[in-house]
Order: sequence, then structure tokens, then C-alpha cells
Amino acid sequence: MFWLVTAELLLNVARGILNLALGLFLYRTTGELWAFALAFTSEFAFALVIQGFAGAVADRFQARNVLAWASGISALLFPVILGIALLYPAGGFDDSAAYALGLSLGLNLTRPFIRTAVFAVSHQVVSERGYERLNSRLAIALQVGQLVGMGLAGVLLET
Repeated sequence: MFWLVTAELLLNVARGILNLALGLFLYRTTGELWAFALAFTSEFAFALVIQGFAGAVADRFQARNVLAWASGISALLFPVILGIALLYPAGGFDDSAAYALGLSLGLNLTRPFIRTAVFAVSHQVVSERGYERLNSRLAIALQVGQLVGMGLAGVLLET
């Protein structure tokens, strides 16, 4: 249970940092809010469209395997996008924004799978009596992680 809550906390700290830094980067490179709006709303759009499919995948291929694959794909997105950016250098700010937007869309696409798999795995980690405690700790880790991440991003971006 400790590792699952710790992983949820750290994942959401990273998401908080990414959300704020990505918003600032996209605004500075494009001068408009459309790119950040697309990156931000894509998370909810993907959840709406893919969440049912993600549940079926987690049921069919075991939740822990789906969690490992979705987390691995999320982690691989960073070097893949960086490699593409190095192979095809940005010709202007629009290309840089496209790479950042692609990274954001890719991460948001994997999130319904991660969310569903964590929900399913949490039933396997604790007994029926401990599930409420784990669920509340995961919810706290999500909120605290987002807030701490945005706070850290604010400090880092300011300095």
C-alpha cells in the first residue's frame, strides 16, 4: 500500500509541474492559449471516450500488466519526443509547440489506462476492510501531489 500511494503522489507532483510548465511554454511559444487549452482539455476528452475501453483492457489483460505497460509507454514518450525533436530540429516556435503538445496528448492518452489499472490493482493490494483507507490515501496523494507539483513549478519557473 505504501508504494502505491507514494507512486501516486510522485506521479501527481510530476503532473502538476508538467501542467504549469507546459502552459507557460505553450503560451510563450505560440502567444495564444489554444495549444494549452487543447492539451488541458484533451485529458478530459480522452477520459470520456477511452475510459470504458481502458476498463475492458484492464479486465482482459490483468490490471497490473496494463499498469506496467501504460506507465512504461508514458515514460518512453519523453525520450521518443526528445529524439524526434533532435532528429527534426524545430524550424520555429510552432514546431516546438507541436512537440510539447504531442507529448501532452500522448501522456493524456495513457492516463485512463493508468487510472483504471490503479483502481483495479488497489483491490488486490489490501483487504476489503482496508480499501477505504487506501482509497482515501490515494485521493489525498492525488490532490497533494498536484498542489505540490504546481508550487514547485511556480518556484522553478520564477527562478
